[in-house]
Amino acid sequence: MRIINKTHWRTDHLRTILRKAAQIELEPTQRKRLVVEVTYTGTRRGGSSGCAIIGGKWARVRIPKGPEQPNARSVKALKNPSIDTATKASIERYLARFTPEKASANLRYNILAFASVACHEFAHIRGMRHAQMPSYYSWAEGWKEYVHWAQDLPLEIQCTTTITSAERVSDKLAHVLVMEARAKTRAKTAASILKKWTAKRHYYARRVAALTAGDNTI
Repeated sequence: MRIINKTHWRTDHLRTILRKAAQIELEPTQRKRLVVEVTYTGTRRGGSSGCAIIGGKWARVRIPKGPEQPNARSVKALKNPSIDTATKASIERYLARFTPEKASANLRYNILAFASVACHEFAHIRGMRHAQMPSYYSWAEGWKEYVHWAQDLPLEIQCTTTITSAERVSDKLAHVLVMEARAKTRAKTAASILKKWTAKRHYYARRVAALTAGDNTI
């Protein structure tokens, strides 16, 4: 199975979920040729979605970027010094809903949803149509139980290092300095070689002149 990961989630964590779903839904030969593209749902809300061709070799499974986030306008409004007391209290109650515990629960739900959609799309690849699918393939009762194996699997964001503009320019300067030093070394070597061949030219020019003069005296 080949995975094309277009998200910030760790590929090895996604692979673990997808591989287990494929083991449940597909024969070994189908798993071997399978290509799965993982993209975002486009929002940070919970849930997942996907698509696949019946009997095909390719599937797309979408996953949110992360736990649900508060409305940016509400956060900005709270910073307004002229906000009235009632509005401020209302916004604070709204923001209080976004707790670490809720974020963790939301992530667990997203993992289960991602696994469920993977099973659904892989069932399509196996050859099943919607009319043939049991209810647990389509968010009906029992869908969480069907993918209970994914409930404790990890899903973390890939570690990335952001390079600043100053660091990028410094790296380019360091490269220029190295290349400049190499150019100077090559220039010195070339000058030494030129000096050597110039001296030889002068020597042989004098020899030719002396021999020519000698021949004229004979």
